[in-house]
Amino acid sequence: MNGLLGNANVLGIEDSGKRLSIDAGDTIVVKLPFNPSTGFSWYLTQTDPSIVGRVDLKSADGAQEFTLVAMKAGSTRIQFGLRRPWEHVAPHKTFTADVTVSSPLVAPSVRGFLDRVAGAVLGGVLGGAAACGIIHAVMHRKKSS
Repeated sequence: MNGLLGNANVLGIEDSGKRLSIDAGDTIVVKLPFNPSTGFSWYLTQTDPSIVGRVDLKSADGAQEFTLVAMKAGSTRIQFGLRRPWEHVAPHKTFTADVTVSSPLVAPSVRGFLDRVAGAVLGGVLGGAAACGIIHAVMHRKKSS
């Protein structure tokens, strides 16, 4: 799935504890169950914002959706806590993921350009299909562990 800059990695509450390896420029979308009538909300409680930073928050359809972007190479833990903002106690629930960010093989802006070129070649010239398939496979390799 394409994200804001690179590939998007979607995680839910069932993915808590997961280790994720991504490229700089990729996004992480964390969707956590949410019922606003209880007063509980999810809060980002831990990350190194120089490595993975929050760029957006949406609340809809019984979930809070946090979009984070991998800023540069490094490792960090992202952690969210479910709590009521007026209570100063430990979170009712937590979500964590350990994230390792690598420098991309291909810069996200170049990746988009090459995707368009590969699509044009695949659409018109059968002989270039194999080369474009290899380029596409390298640019969009899966790195989750």
